[in-house]
Amino acid sequence: MPKIQNASSPVIRTPKQAPVSTPKKPAAEPAKVNGGWAAKTGAVSAPKPQKYPEVATAAKNFVDAYAVANKATNQMAMVEGSVGCANAGDALLKRATEELASQLSDRGQDKAAAKVTKDMDAFFKKIGPPKHYRLDPERGTMASLEDNGERMTKVLAQMAKVSAELGKVNKEPAGEYQQAYNRSAGGDAVKAEVDFALKFQKAYNEGGDDAVIKKAQTFFKALPKNVDSQVESRGGSLEPLERAGGAATALNDFAKTL
Repeated sequence: MPKIQNASSPVIRTPKQAPVSTPKKPAAEPAKVNGGWAAKTGAVSAPKPQKYPEVATAAKNFVDAYAVANKATNQMAMVEGSVGCANAGDALLKRATEELASQLSDRGQDKAAAKVTKDMDAFFKKIGPPKHYRLDPERGTMASLEDNGERMTKVLAQMAKVSAELGKVNKEPAGEYQQAYNRSAGGDAVKAEVDFALKFQKAYNEGGDDAVIKKAQTFFKALPKNVDSQVESRGGSLEPLERAGGAATALNDFAKTL
């Protein structure tokens, strides 16, 4: 597992509310609202929309979790960072498994789809959630880091299995119509996220430094714009296919450089 960090949750103290006293006589004039804290109409601008649609967020979050973990400077931060990596890995595995089940349903294999979902639930129940910082009587304060490392190994192995199965099921579209082509491209994009994460994690473990993290974060920063620039059918039925296809190709090509 990488070095890990996750900022401790701040203690939030709720200020005591001053007792409300009811005036004996109403004021001659209504009190003016103090504009120092009151909300002002039109003063707060709406958040700016994303210039480009987000791409491969599950894989990006996986990299970002490792980036946070890599900054750990003490045992507690290392352990809590490993929890962040575990959660990001879980999210990616669940996304891939749900996509596999969906692709099976598209092909009329509802029983197989239900089994995939059931097996996923059983898998997570068996490995349990990642463990936070604790003092183990026999192994000390780094026991959770070791446990989370072993747990991540199992998650990564499961990700590889799901990716391989998704590749088989989605080798060809479910039909010869536009929606099937779009769905197939979407499945390819999800598989590309998983395959990238597997390659990234392996490269990180072998490298032992943050160079691979910086390289991946630079890639993901530019990815939305790169994918958007390839879209020719904006608002048309081919746009989902173009976006998914562009993301899958970019992820697969970049993974080869790790």
